[in-house]
Amino acid sequence: MSCTSRRVVRLARCQQPGRVAFTFSNILRASNLYSGSSGLGASDSQHHLGVNTLITYRAYATKPVSRPKAHTGRKTTSPRKKASTSATEVVAAKKPSTSKPKPKARAKPKAKPKAKPKAKPKAKGRPRRQAKVLTDKQKEAVLAKKKRQLIGELKKTALVHPIKLPTSPYQVLNTEISKERHTIAAKEASAKLKELSPAELEHYNHIANQNKATNESTYKTWLESHTPEEIRKANIARTRLNNLGVKIKQKIHDERQVKKFSTPFLTFVTDRFKTGDYHGLKFVDATRLIAKEWKEVSGGDKMKYIDLSAQDQQRYAQEMKAVYNIDTKPPLQSVSAA
Repeated sequence: MSCTSRRVVRLARCQQPGRVAFTFSNILRASNLYSGSSGLGASDSQHHLGVNTLITYRAYATKPVSRPKAHTGRKTTSPRKKASTSATEVVAAKKPSTSKPKPKARAKPKAKPKAKPKAKPKAKGRPRRQAKVLTDKQKEAVLAKKKRQLIGELKKTALVHPIKLPTSPYQVLNTEISKERHTIAAKEASAKLKELSPAELEHYNHIANQNKATNESTYKTWLESHTPEEIRKANIARTRLNNLGVKIKQKIHDERQVKKFSTPFLTFVTDRFKTGDYHGLKFVDATRLIAKEWKEVSGGDKMKYIDLSAQDQQRYAQEMKAVYNIDTKPPLQSVSAA
């Protein structure tokens, strides 16, 4: 090593108080101080560049060599490798890194296993409501309401007769007076009827006869507009209405209706009335006498009326099927003496 290189090393060691590490930055600092001195020539400056180059590549040789350790007798399997560090590696180690460390990705929490849904308890049925106890008045009100509903349904089934025109001179005269005064004039019509002349009376009779013919044709048209089955149901409804205390007109007369069959006793009663033996007697008294006779009739004579009744029952079954399309089984009974 030349004199110049020794000076550089000494300057590098003496820049700071105490022991200074033999680093590349200190050497550069010492070389700059040396180059700035006024006593250096051209040859010294050239030698300075060589010193820098030499020091750059031989910076690792500044550490003093220690004494070798005494041999302990152990054999080493492999020689230790010498540490070799270049100046460029030292500079790279000293420079702080400007890049920020990447944040570590957070580990996703493990998904918890879904809990099994608990079985829903079976819904209990609603408790039954206790029946409300009605008082006597409430019971009567309920029965009255049901009766009104029943009467309304029966009236619809019973049918309504067509309106009839007046069929007598008195009715014709009463109708005329009532229309003029808008009130019932029964007494006035009766008094005026007595004062009518023969020509006026004949006039009112003629009007009454015309009304009769009109009523018959109107009724026939109305009757034919309904089926025999509707007329049958209407008559049943009228009977029920009369039993419920509702005043309603008599049953509808229709020749298409099937006549009820006759029992052996009724056949005997009809036969006895035809003889005329009970003429002038009340119907109740006459039937009582006929009932006594029926009890006294022998079995052979009663078979005659039983056979007649069986034939009538056959006729009734056939007509019910033809008119109402209803199947009925005739009793075909051999009725014993009542």
